[in-house]
Amino acid sequence: MPLFNPPQAPAEIADLQADVTALDSAIASLQSSVGAISSANASQDSAIAAILTKNTSQDSAIASLQQANTAQDSAIATLQSQVAALTANLSWTNLSLINGWINYSPSGVFNVAQYAKANGWVFLRGAIQGGSSTNAQFATLPTGFRPALRQMLDALTLTPSFAYVTGRIDVEPTGAISNFGAANFVVSLDGLAFYVGT
Repeated sequence: MPLFNPPQAPAEIADLQADVTALDSAIASLQSSVGAISSANASQDSAIAAILTKNTSQDSAIASLQQANTAQDSAIATLQSQVAALTANLSWTNLSLINGWINYSPSGVFNVAQYAKANGWVFLRGAIQGGSSTNAQFATLPTGFRPALRQMLDALTLTPSFAYVTGRIDVEPTGAISNFGAANFVVSLDGLAFYVGT
């Protein structure tokens, strides 16, 4: 007696063919899904590779910036050291203020207006306030502390409403020092310097 008898009825054969067709369709659908997944994975791999390349480029740029910052920090430290050497042991002289200008030093926290000279450089320091009008001359430097040409210097100023703005201080060959900001401002002379030669 045979172990398997193939179906003989046309209906059974048709059912089997329908099952095979359904299986073929399912296999084709799975293959299509696998292809789509493979394509998506390839796209993701490409995107990841692009991101890694971009990150490498950014890391290189960051490293370059860090090197530049380190170099700038070193240069600034060198300049600060040079300024400290220039200004060490300076002999400061008080400026004689005119035209309504006075020293601004609440509670004695600021230097009075002074000048000094080292290695051909004239340094100013202190804080002043007042002045009767705009562009007012507030002091005169003596011979030996005067520039050959007019000097324009940026100066930090404090308005009556306590806002900080950049002002302008001019030093002329005559020795006149003038404020080219508004009157009644507080003007800082700290850090101002110009070269007059030896």
